[in-house]
Amino acid sequence: YDHVPPGHNPDGTLQGIRTPMVIVSPYAKVAYTDKLPASFASILRFSEESLGLPALGVNDAHAYDYANSFNFAAPPTPPTS
Repeated sequence: YDHVPPGHNPDGTLQGIRTPMVIVSPYAKVAYTDKLPASFASILRFSEESLGLPALGVNDAHAYDYANSFNFAAPPTPPTS
């Protein structure tokens, strides 16, 4: 059970329950918790931003792109054994 009521997408549709997001990347900030609200459209937004593509719709155009979760200026984190 999620105690937080679902929000609304920019197009007015209702979002579903919150789901966790785990980011695995050599450029992900270590032990970082991003508290900004995101939706499934945020994954699409991140892909569009990374590849220089235009938004497909209003929801992904206004979605959070996980920008705070990465540090592309730092050298990549090496793998653990």
